[in-house]
Formats: sequence, C-alpha cells, structure tokens
Amino acid sequence: MTNSEVPVLIVGAGPVGLSAAMSLVRLGITVLVVEKHPSLSTHPKARGINIRTMELMRLWQVEQMMRRHELPEEAKRFVWAYDFQDKNFISIEKAKEDKRYSPTISAIVSQDWVESELLEALMQYPNFQITFSTALTEFTYNDNGIVATLKHRTTDSEQQIFAKYMIAADGAHSFVRKQLGVDMHGAENLGNFCSIYCEVDLTHLIKDKLCAVMVLTSPELRRCVLMSVDGARKWVFSIRYLEQEGYTQEYFTREKCIELIRKIIGDENIPIQLINRNFWTMAALNAERYTSDNIFLVGDAAHRLPPTGGFGMNTGIQDSHNLAWKIAYVLKGWADASILQSYQVERSAIAQANIDWSSHNAERLVKIFTALEAGDITTAEKHIHSQHQHVNNLGLDIGFVYKQGLFIEEKKSRAAKSVEVETYQPSGEPGARAPHVVLQFGHKTLSTLDLFEQDYVFLTMNPAWEIAVDSINSQLNHPVKYYLISSTCYHDINHAFLTCYQLEQSGAVLVRPDGHIAWHMSQVKAVDEHYLIDVVQQLGLCIKEK
Repeated sequence: MTNSEVPVLIVGAGPVGLSAAMSLVRLGITVLVVEKHPSLSTHPKARGINIRTMELMRLWQVEQMMRRHELPEEAKRFVWAYDFQDKNFISIEKAKEDKRYSPTISAIVSQDWVESELLEALMQYPNFQITFSTALTEFTYNDNGIVATLKHRTTDSEQQIFAKYMIAADGAHSFVRKQLGVDMHGAENLGNFCSIYCEVDLTHLIKDKLCAVMVLTSPELRRCVLMSVDGARKWVFSIRYLEQEGYTQEYFTREKCIELIRKIIGDENIPIQLINRNFWTMAALNAERYTSDNIFLVGDAAHRLPPTGGFGMNTGIQDSHNLAWKIAYVLKGWADASILQSYQVERSAIAQANIDWSSHNAERLVKIFTALEAGDITTAEKHIHSQHQHVNNLGLDIGFVYKQGLFIEEKKSRAAKSVEVETYQPSGEPGARAPHVVLQFGHKTLSTLDLFEQDYVFLTMNPAWEIAVDSINSQLNHPVKYYLISSTCYHDINHAFLTCYQLEQSGAVLVRPDGHIAWHMSQVKAVDEHYLIDVVQQLGLCIKEK
C-alpha cells in the first residue's frame, strides 16, 4: 500500500466535486479528486445552469465552453401538449432575463457537458489531480485531518491518503455521509423514475414546440416527460413507474424502452438509438448536519432536491463555491479555522428554501395530473398557467440572502425582507450576493462581480477610507483589496453603485471572496480605523504575529 498527502481530498467527480476543485485550484490549493466510476457521467441528468452558477462559470473562464452546448433562447419554456400532433399546446415561457442585474444569463446545458468542460479546464492546472475507477473504502478523522483508504479498481491495489480536509461530493447515496452516521430529514420517495436517454430525430414533430421540457397529457402518456438535450436528435424520456402496479427496473429492458418511446412518439417505425438508462427516486431531503470535524458534505450528499425547478445541481455548485474559499483561507493562514463553521449555517438554510420551493412545484404538477384524471380541464389549465412561478425564479436565483453566518450586521440594521421568488431587487444587506454594477477601468468594461474571487474586497466612493484600509492591511496576513469607485478610477458608468449597494457617498461595503456582502456601512461622519480592525477580526481574518 502506497501513502501520500494532499491538502484537500474530494470524493466524487460530478459537477459539484469538480466545482469544488475549480474553486480551490484557482486559489492555489492542491486537490485530489477520486471517482469510483471509470469516467464522467454519460447521462444528462441535470440540464439547467442558473444565472448565479453561470456567474461562477464566467469567473472560472468556462462560460463560453458551456455555451457551446446550450439550447437556443426560445427553448427556455415548458410545453404542455396532448401528444406530439397537438397544435393547441400550452407554452409556459421564461421571462426575458434583465441584463441590469447580471453580466450573464442562464443556460440550458446538460450535466454531462458541464462535467466534461469543467474537467477539460481543470486539466490545465498543475495543482489538480484526478483518478477514476477509484473508490474510497474507509477513513478515519480528527481535528488534524483525514486518513483515507482508496481502492484502485483497475489494479485492485490500495492507497492511503492523508488530507487536511475532505469534501464529500459523492452523491445522493453518499458513502461518506453514511459512514459519518448523518441522517437526512424530509420526504424520501416522491416517485420512482426511469430516464431513457436516446437519439431520435424529432425535428419534424417539435419544430413549433422547441422547449426544455414537454409534458404529455393524453391518458396513455401522462407518466412521461420529454426533455431536450440538443434540441434536435438527443432526448431524455423520463417515465414514472409504480412498483405497486408491478413495474420494476427489470421491466425497462432495452427492447421495452425502445417500444415505449415509439409508442410515446406515435410512430412504430421511427429509428431510435438507445444510449443509456438511469433509474432515480425523487426526494426532498436535507442532512441534519453538513460537517464533521474536517469533513464537509456538498451537493446531493448534503441535500436532495426534486428536479422541479432545476436547482439541484446549482445548489450543489454554490455549496462548493461557498466552502472552497474558506478552506483555502484557513490552509494559507489567512483566516482562523472557526470560519469553516459558517458553511453549514449558511448553506443548509438555502438548501432547505430551495427544497421547499422545488417541492411546491412538484405538488403543482400533482394537482395538474389529478385534475386531468378527473376530467377537470379548467382546473388543470389554471394550475398549468400558474407554472410561470416554476420557470421564473430570479429572486431565488440571485436574490437569496444568508440570514446567519460569516458577516456582520449593520449597527443600524434595516428590516430584513423575505426573498420574492420571481423578482430581484439589488441589496447591500450583509449576507446577500453583492449586486452587479458595470464599471469602466481604462479601456476595459467589467462587472463588480469580476472583482470577487481571491480576496475580501472593499468598495467605496469615499477616498477617506483608503488610509484606514491601508492600516488594517499592514496588520493582516492577507490584505483586503481596496477599490475606489470614481470617475478617474473605477468609473460607475450607469451611476448605479450607490443605489444598488444601498450606500450614501460616505459609506462603504466589504465583500467576501465568494461575492457575498460581509459588512456594510451605509454612511459615516468620520472613518474609524479601529472599528475596521474589529470588523476584520470578527470575520476571522488573521492578524500578523508581532
């Protein structure tokens, strides 16, 4: 058995594990990713990248790589049709995304492409390592780190790894979570599904129905949802099956799958190439805890969301982004290890909010099909039209706010507002995602969001703050980046900075490396350097030893 050491071990090479790796390697941390399967996923499970996640892809310089695989803008809708021949279908469309609020927009890209492009980008980093066909078989842990035993399935050899931290991105049936004895709370089974991934040319049938999701409502087809992968030839037919009616996974042989697809399409002779199948159970679960000493659960290992809303993969990627910079700061001696406690506090509440909203969307679908079964078309159509709440979720996407965690409340706090799912209002509230504001720096146009990745960032229009920031930087192990928003430096070309960040001319804001507001002072009579030192210490930033 060989032994080696790595700062961070990541278990699982799905989009969440690879996103954790991307966040860490860009901060200079060496990682090892282990994946028990011989390759990345070949099934297009999740298919939507929301705005906040695409902002991260943009930051990681992989946005355009993702967009090579996205469906066209007009496909951002649900279509409800009796069958493929229905000309009187109902279309529930996503509202046009307002570019005032973000430098990017969402995209419909399947998970297999997300994984593939992330991995290709990661291979350019010398501090990234990955090994496939390698299973984590056991581990021990304490405050000092983790000793993990890996089994390489191709050689049947074992390896021991010592890691300071371990990130478990090993999915819904997480080995790590089970070994830690962490329970999940919520609904374990909201339905069993077989997703059939195939290649079949449907362009002649869907030319007026191009969409992300098509729901068929005829009595024979009501358990089938059709999802487009490339808008033309590659599709996922997701079929709910009931075990109490005698249907099991064994029922869905390759021959039966092709037979079912031809029946759904209404053409017994159409050529079909079956690519693969995936069996899954819809659930709405949240782990009782996300951490145990130096081990962290992310993505489906920590929470399982119904797919009704497309927030599962996105919530997981944002878990990784929230966690990675904190681990990096601790490893580099820039912050105290106590900041890691904020990961669970912040992300568990957001995951639960996303679970509740996704579950509500699933309940709406049940109401629609219940009404259809009863022949109550009026009620069914009423619920179908209310599905605009399902596809339009800008507030939930970029307007979520951490209510507890690694930030400091303003002395004169404003009344906290609940998130409106469909609408977004820029906010300077501590815990919120820092708003997008367009800046001009020389000949370069950029977003405020481009400033947030490696450093705490201090933004102000008041030059009196610079001396105070210089003073605290002389005392910190890692300095805070200072940006003066002014016509001669970082120019606020739309005059939106003060309004979006809810500041007066004298005020200032401190933004974390993950783009969430850590501290906000709307206005001051005089800059207090000593108060600012207290702020950074409350945030766990390390002061130089004297």
